Amino acid sequence: MKRLVIFIASLMLIISSKAQKTYQWGGKTYTLQLGEEGKKIATLDKESVIDTSIFECIYYHLSSDPVLNESREEYDILLAGRKYAKYMNYEAFAFDSVLNYYDRDKITIEDYLLLSYQYPSRDYSYIIKESSGRNEIHDNVYINYFTYEDNNLAFGWALLNDTLTVCGHLCHMATCKFRGRDWTAWYAEDIPSNQGPWKFSGTPGMILQIEDSEREHVFRATSIRSGKSAIKLVHSLESKTNREWFNKALRDYMTDPTGTQQTSGVEVKVINGTDNRIRQRRRFFNPIEKE
Repeated sequence: MKRLVIFIASLMLIISSKAQKTYQWGGKTYTLQLGEEGKKIATLDKESVIDTSIFECIYYHLSSDPVLNESREEYDILLAGRKYAKYMNYEAFAFDSVLNYYDRDKITIEDYLLLSYQYPSRDYSYIIKESSGRNEIHDNVYINYFTYEDNNLAFGWALLNDTLTVCGHLCHMATCKFRGRDWTAWYAEDIPSNQGPWKFSGTPGMILQIEDSEREHVFRATSIRSGKSAIKLVHSLESKTNREWFNKALRDYMTDPTGTQQTSGVEVKVINGTDNRIRQRRRFFNPIEKE
């Protein structure tokens, strides 16, 4: 599915046709020029269901980039099952939920593109967390997709007596130092899950709020519900790597996107007078892991 998004983006740049279709969503008008290509069946990544969620928690994530002096907001979702948990972008989750109503073997490129317009901020990076301590991260650098394992994480939580009510649940404080940041978490013992946002886990109750000492990353639960969603593993064409290599590659791209594009082997063309090269500008970037 990740590669289909890139393929469709390329289609929008290189295909022109007299046959046009105009659609409106959210007060915006979209004109498609896919021609015969849009009628072709879309090839989506295969998926397998590995668990079913028992609890689902939506998190608000506020991140800050001190270099650019900018902040960004997004929403993610944690699907916590009996054996597996999945942490992913909420718009990607909503998009996949709607896509389930389609026949994945028959949906056309045009229908897929029209659907994708409704979820413009979705991000298909995600984390699969297994109760055994195995963590599988799926993410991308530019147009390349990777997976790596980050297992048996030692957060070393210190459990304290302070309390805070988050999303209607009485929470207790826990602190830890993890990969270059000092974290303060609030977990709810009445939610029988040791999971939390991002890679965080291991507390005697679900983590509903956590932030680092500099408040450059703040996660806060906004909604908690009983779950019944399928927890899926997407079988994409990904390269296996390790955490250190991936983090360096991502840093290189985010701080020098033009350099990454030039070494990627992707040919960038000027179409209809529009230069589509990535501009030389540092992107918003402040990784959760400093080490």
